Amino acid sequence: MRTSSLFRRKYGLEASRRFAVLICAFAIPVALLASNVSAVAEEFIGKFEPKLAPNKDDLDHVIFKPFRDPSKVQFAKRPESDATITAGRLYHPPTDKAAIMALLVEPEGEPPYVYADVDLNNVMDANEKFDLSNDESGNPYIWQTTVNVPLKEGLFQSFPIFVQYFKNVEMDEMGKDDRLILQSTKAFARGYVEIQGKKTLVQYDLSPRSKKINPMNCALGVDGDGDGEIDMDRFSPEAAEAREEVVVFRVGDNYVSTKRADLEKNQIVMRSHSAGDYKRAELKNPGDEHRRSRNIAAGQNLARKERTRLDAGHAGQHPRGHPQFPHSQLSDDAADRPRRQDHLARPDQERAAVAARAGFVEEPRPLAAALNTRPMFATNNASIERG
Repeated sequence: MRTSSLFRRKYGLEASRRFAVLICAFAIPVALLASNVSAVAEEFIGKFEPKLAPNKDDLDHVIFKPFRDPSKVQFAKRPESDATITAGRLYHPPTDKAAIMALLVEPEGEPPYVYADVDLNNVMDANEKFDLSNDESGNPYIWQTTVNVPLKEGLFQSFPIFVQYFKNVEMDEMGKDDRLILQSTKAFARGYVEIQGKKTLVQYDLSPRSKKINPMNCALGVDGDGDGEIDMDRFSPEAAEAREEVVVFRVGDNYVSTKRADLEKNQIVMRSHSAGDYKRAELKNPGDEHRRSRNIAAGQNLARKERTRLDAGHAGQHPRGHPQFPHSQLSDDAADRPRRQDHLARPDQERAAVAARAGFVEEPRPLAAALNTRPMFATNNASIERG
């Protein structure tokens, strides 16, 4: 009897111990799964703005040629009789070709403007006249406007082409009466997402021929510091080029990525991440804020690092290996030639903006010479070299 009682007691303790181990074995994975789910389950919803924004940091150049017989073009209102007119072809987003007939009109003593046949009907209508202004650039030699090309379908009604005219600027292979025009060929679909109660700006590169955005395979950006802008500098933590990957951004103390950017539903869905998912190295530079303020005042975005290398003594080198400044002829085959992406004038824009605010007048010189020498600004009594 005593032996049987001890056996039952020992057996009961062993069974209780095994039952406790079994409960722990189930409880631990469930707890881990619950913690993982809670870490990634939070989502933030937003929507797109009604208009696209041109990518002003990625510009192509076009050479406009003298156009001496305006009677060959139909106008709703003819240009001034004393105006100097040059012509070229601008980018047409729906066809991805240089197909838009454009005229740069410079009336005597009046601000210049652009006629652009955005609907390709061979008539310069009243709504196809775009006034150029230098108010944003703050420089008398940099005139700019935005040409809106209609889109027939989709969430956005038009595709913006940012156009800059560099007055009195020459470069190799340009004739004395030619004009240098820069244009954007890319645009961002921008929107706002509510992240932890804060309205945050986001953007995604959009091809005009595509009806979808793939956040794992496009250029995208997030306003991480809450200043209302997305820094497009090459090493900026606010911009990235996704190549079949999920890009995690830091927004204040939050870490987020884009789960979905749906144009049909006009919906942006972002999701939270742990700090361990953030793999980007943020470079701090004391001069960043100064450069940002300078560029905002000049109406320019911060130049990419590869462009500013032109100021660092890399004479004769051209961005991304392109030949040196080929012509853009106004001819029937111009629309079929590949677009060029030379990014050649961004350093010159920054120099001109600095000169304008400092009260200096930049010495006239060919653009090619400006790329191969350190910037010089002339005053009445001396020349000041900016190191």
